[in-house]
Amino acid sequence: MPRGARPGAGLSYAQRAQLFRLRILVLALPLALCIAYQRWIAPRLGRAHAQRSRDALPRALSRVFLRMNGIRPKLSGVEHLAATAGRPRVLMVNHNSRFDGYILIAALDIRFKSFWSNTAHITTEGFSLIHQLGLAFDMFFVHDKSDKRRTLQEFRRAEAFLAEGETLSVFPEGTFSSDGEIRGFGSSCVSLAMRAGADILPVVMAGTEATFERQTARRGVKTVRIQVLPPISTAGLDRQDVARVTGELEALMNTQLRDLRAEGTE
Repeated sequence: MPRGARPGAGLSYAQRAQLFRLRILVLALPLALCIAYQRWIAPRLGRAHAQRSRDALPRALSRVFLRMNGIRPKLSGVEHLAATAGRPRVLMVNHNSRFDGYILIAALDIRFKSFWSNTAHITTEGFSLIHQLGLAFDMFFVHDKSDKRRTLQEFRRAEAFLAEGETLSVFPEGTFSSDGEIRGFGSSCVSLAMRAGADILPVVMAGTEATFERQTARRGVKTVRIQVLPPISTAGLDRQDVARVTGELEALMNTQLRDLRAEGTE
């Protein structure tokens, strides 16, 4: 811990990043063991076992990591996940903190893959072990902000993934908003869902900005409230509907986020 600093209260961004790295390092050995297990041991125990461990190990590691950082996810709206199981679906999630990805993995007891930007903290801040975990467990597609051709190829892979009845999570803001508000959504995520004929499930997370991004982040246990909203069908929609659906989705999630924040977090 930085000299003279109190955990989670009044730390500078650099100090908070230093603490974050130290906590990642604590998990370095478990992460390496999980990667080794998934690459060399799980396949020898059968395809079904490898698929189960592919989901269970990252979820367990994420839950440990959240506990280390005093974060407690509180999920509601699971009935909407159950109602759309087995169908192509895109989870549209607001993005307020670098913890958001870990929170989703820990809280959602479902199999899904994500879009990770190549400028995300896992690469730009040198968290290469986390990146290796994602590769070993096939957890993501890449949004390469410097290579449009590669990104287009990844969108096509994601579309094929959805066509198999799978679940994809995206942060349509394209970055995180440290003030807790929702920024404007990019329309490419909605277009992807429409092309794949996938349901859109809005997922609102309230309170994640208080876990890291704000200098006045609270001490002690921080409850993050996650609410899955009813699915939005893309059946019968085409490119002319993209802007309208994107605007409606943003407005819906903004309203729900304000309601959650008004209710307060524990």
